[in-house]
Amino acid sequence: MGKLKDVQLRNCVKAGGPLAMTDGDGLTFTLSASGTAAWVLRYYVAGKRKEMTLGRYPDIPLT
Repeated sequence: MGKLKDVQLRNCVKAGGPLAMTDGDGLTFTLSASGTAAWVLRYYVAGKRKEMTLGRYPDIPLT
């Protein structure tokens, strides 16, 4: 079960960024200084950290 709540994300977007909050298992909510909110999957391949942007929030909702 994820740790983040939709109301948290909406409040973060209103407050502005930058920030990153993890929902667990590599799923991360990111907010840039310019206000772009997105879902990013963070993972490792051969010991190197990788990131894959899954889409923007709220286009891809938490639920």
